[in-house]
Amino acid sequence: MSAYISELDYYGTADAEFVEIAVAAGTDVSGYTIVHYDGFGTVVDTFSLGVMTGTMGGKDVYVLDDRTAGWDYGDPSGTLWADDALALVDDTGSVLQFVSWQGYTVTAIAGPAAGQTSVNVGTIVDIANGSVQSDDGGSTYFSQSSQNPDVIPACYATGTRIQTLIGPRPVETLRAGDALTIAQGDPVTVRWVYAGATPAEAAATADAVSIPAHAMGPGRPRRPLLVSPQHRVCVGGFGQFATLFSAPHFLPAKALIGLPGVHQVTLPGSSQWHHLACARHHVIAAEGLYSETMLLGPMAVSALPVAAREEVQSLFGHSAGSAPLNGTPALPCLTVGAARQAIFGRRGPGNLSPRRARARHSAFVPAPCLT
Repeated sequence: MSAYISELDYYGTADAEFVEIAVAAGTDVSGYTIVHYDGFGTVVDTFSLGVMTGTMGGKDVYVLDDRTAGWDYGDPSGTLWADDALALVDDTGSVLQFVSWQGYTVTAIAGPAAGQTSVNVGTIVDIANGSVQSDDGGSTYFSQSSQNPDVIPACYATGTRIQTLIGPRPVETLRAGDALTIAQGDPVTVRWVYAGATPAEAAATADAVSIPAHAMGPGRPRRPLLVSPQHRVCVGGFGQFATLFSAPHFLPAKALIGLPGVHQVTLPGSSQWHHLACARHHVIAAEGLYSETMLLGPMAVSALPVAAREEVQSLFGHSAGSAPLNGTPALPCLTVGAARQAIFGRRGPGNLSPRRARARHSAFVPAPCLT
């Protein structure tokens, strides 16, 4: 289908939940909506798709989360409940998808999906960090233990100095076989390098996040650093916001926007971006800031040009389902919302949407157990 819900987390409070939508690149989605249904089949709320977060694999990606107007209306149980459903509706009013989760189905009695019964897309197994995702255009979904809303392959800008076994080296000079020094001090070998004109999208311009020197601690980074918006940066360890997080995690670089000096910039589309992949996913130092090598997940690999994708698969093999080609993430990955809550604090009640409270089942029935 031309548009589909590509990833979903319905567990937790509103700052942890999100809905990711993938649409054929270049589609005008100004008339598209996500319609939220409760278990009775009545409409709770309607959301526009908002601002595009990136383009990858020929799809424009949109994310609804606590940055979306009206998403968080103050319910301590979160925005999405186990017996809810979501309809993706195009600009003609046609329902492209009507999905539910956790073993439930919903028959809509109002709104654009009236008379339709939702399709259950499964259950999140890892309730702390997981989501359900589709890699086949919305036909099937699988549960995964590491979320990746609006994921774009991790990239470093030309000139970024990466810590290697022989000292810092510009990323563009690194080659397969070179030895990096990971956060724990051990050497690891680069297996694959790639340079492209944009982080993942073939656009005239490319967004980047500019992080000034010492933004996350003394020498973190040592000098200004440019990374792609979804590039994962370490927090909760290695001298980077260790007091704000109970343990080391990754967060997307764009979650840091709003810190003194951290801002988004637009670069010429001809700017070179560089990927580094090892046999496993690792924490490495770039200009003294601890971040990541490339995690070769399904969507990241699919966003690469055909020749680069074939080269990766020849080196790392093929993976079934959602498993990255080079293993699991080196650290748990936070969503933008969860990261910003920890760094900047939860929004006060005065900033919550005036959205009406919604009626719930008088007696909530637990979801069926999976064995």
